[in-house]
Amino acid sequence: MILSGDFYQLPPVANTLLGDPGKPCFSSPWFDECFPHIVCLKIIHQQSETNLINCINELEKGEISNESLELINSLSRPMNEEDSCVQLFARNVDVDLFNYNKLLNLTGELKVYKAHDEGDQHYLSKMIAPKNLGLKVGCPVMLLKNLTDSL
Repeated sequence: MILSGDFYQLPPVANTLLGDPGKPCFSSPWFDECFPHIVCLKIIHQQSETNLINCINELEKGEISNESLELINSLSRPMNEEDSCVQLFARNVDVDLFNYNKLLNLTGELKVYKAHDEGDQHYLSKMIAPKNLGLKVGCPVMLLKNLTDSL
């Protein structure tokens, strides 16, 4: 059996419905016994700037040097038209809160559309589409599924 992956990436997500705590496979007590041959790839092909490579490696390990901290701070700059910038969040609840606040700040009447879902409750509970969708004229909308070639 061959496993491949970058263990410095985001950790696995817990799945409480299946009793999976979301721990990485290498933290299991049997991992070293089952996989005695580990190959760590060291050559970076997508980046050649040494300072940036060192900074990323330090951040992955949680051991950041003053030089890397200076590099990160040197990248800080004011954002032009911050409202039009893409916002990234680690948790869906933060996304929902951000979007809700943006929606409330739009002018116009808020209309709420209630979903009428049918099917197995087990699968319906896992859907990311909201049960109640609030919209105002002019608010951006993103489809969760392609409906046609243009939508």
